[in-house]
Amino acid sequence: MITNNLSWLIGGEAGQGLESAGHMFALVLNRGGLFVITNAEYPSLIRGGHNYNKVRVSDKPLTCHTNDVDLVCALNKETFEKHIDEISNGGGIIYDSADFPDAKGKDGVNLFGIPMAELAKTKGGGIIMKNVVAIGACIGLLDYDLNYFKEALKQTFGRKGDEIVNSNYNAAQAGYDYMQENYKGKFGYNLAAMKDAKQRMLIQGNDAFCIGAIKGGCKLVAEYPMTPSSSILHFMAEHSREYNVVVKHVEDEISAINTIIGASAVGIRSLTATSGGGFSLMVEAVGLAGMIETGIVIVNVQRPGPSTGLPTRTGHPDLRLMMHASQDESPRMVVAPGDPEECFDLGFQAFNVADKYQIPVMFLSDKYLSESERSVDFFDTKELEIDRGKLLLEKDLDPKEDRYPRYKDSPDGISARPLAGEKGGIFTCTSDEHNDYGDIVEDIPNRLEKMNKRMRKIDTLRKGLPAPKLIGPANADITFVSWGSPKGSILEAIELLAKDDVSANFLQIKYFIPFHSEEVAKILGKAKRIVDVEENFSGQLADLIREKTGIFIEERILDYSGRPFTAKQIYNEVKLKTGQASSKTVPV
Repeated sequence: MITNNLSWLIGGEAGQGLESAGHMFALVLNRGGLFVITNAEYPSLIRGGHNYNKVRVSDKPLTCHTNDVDLVCALNKETFEKHIDEISNGGGIIYDSADFPDAKGKDGVNLFGIPMAELAKTKGGGIIMKNVVAIGACIGLLDYDLNYFKEALKQTFGRKGDEIVNSNYNAAQAGYDYMQENYKGKFGYNLAAMKDAKQRMLIQGNDAFCIGAIKGGCKLVAEYPMTPSSSILHFMAEHSREYNVVVKHVEDEISAINTIIGASAVGIRSLTATSGGGFSLMVEAVGLAGMIETGIVIVNVQRPGPSTGLPTRTGHPDLRLMMHASQDESPRMVVAPGDPEECFDLGFQAFNVADKYQIPVMFLSDKYLSESERSVDFFDTKELEIDRGKLLLEKDLDPKEDRYPRYKDSPDGISARPLAGEKGGIFTCTSDEHNDYGDIVEDIPNRLEKMNKRMRKIDTLRKGLPAPKLIGPANADITFVSWGSPKGSILEAIELLAKDDVSANFLQIKYFIPFHSEEVAKILGKAKRIVDVEENFSGQLADLIREKTGIFIEERILDYSGRPFTAKQIYNEVKLKTGQASSKTVPV
């Protein structure tokens, strides 16, 4: 019997409640102290198509999902047929016996038929409860405590009343009882709650970012919905009254970014979120924020392009876009988290940086990181403090002065700024090149001074950010380089390689502007074999490293299929390439 080590999949078509079913199953296991991580794959359809949600569970911390499947829960025939060959030896598939009276499996796969639809109608009150019956059936087959399901129901649906909670529980109980009565002890996997189960959050990246944003003092969200960033709008709207945040569903992305620029200019910490296509409409306004030295936070939850591309899939195609967006050059920070904890930490940091350095902050996430749920310890917020930088209050100003030199040069490139309406703090704000007071001036000396001043902020910011560090042994056989959500898969791939007596470490890049060129060059200059891992076509980070350090990373594992890396995928690619040329330093 294999205990507390399972990969589970529920599949069907859009509209069958797969998202809620996957979330509920993961939540039930998380409440029992187990570690879970989820991954949902779905086409860009409101109804129909093949959708599935995977949940990986273990009694040890997890960093990534897996393509292995031990138990499939099929809500339709297509799921049965598509995934039967993916099931591990000794695994099984739960299906509606009414739909497949003559179901045939394959050697090594157990079939567990159950009248899901019938039980949903007779015990749950309607066919809509079929997904809940299925969850109960899975819990029953795995011999897990159903009481955790009731607790999860109260947490999720308690505000809707006892009737909703009870009808869902009755449906789950029916599925649970059927499996216990007919298949108890006939499956080689089971799940058991941990003794003295530690309570953890089950959280996705977008929600973790939102919590960091709220903690960071965000008071305005202006957004036009775009998959996969929309859950940021939903989360902030749901909690807007509780945390006094104004949330605006605006008419388009142009309106969104200009709204937050205006709000930030008068002292309100603001954000907008979108994906690559929506950000394309924001590009001109990014330059405006840089020119008028106004701090804003822009979240790009990436999906593959170009154009509409793959709206519901994952990837890292927009690094170069975010770094170079808008005409000419203007200061900004470009940052990318690799897990929910970093979504929170860097989300909080983004607002301090935007405010203190008076620059746009580009926060790069992706569909996989933003939507997959993970068991995470509660965030530590004790040491977090809001830093507004050189913000002037009315007491700091001379009310006798008619105007204030808002854009006065300074050694660090950052000018003190008053809030709008303060006596003695009046200045002009324009997108044209301007002097200290904001008046349009095109003289060469003024142009050079102001351009140098703005760009000087990047060097100032670099000194205030932590440099990248190696994860793992210093003198390793392989050094992985990557950014974003592949972090988790790389960490597990390192463990797999260690079993083959191959040592590996990982250089995670979080900050792209400013870039820590010297530190990266020093680390990679000592590496024996460098492997770049990215979810884009060209290896944008590897090319950036060559540009900044002169180190050419020849060995690249690139996946632009729209699906996230797995640890075994990286492991297999490395083993396949073993013995080939890896990296070398060449002139830039």
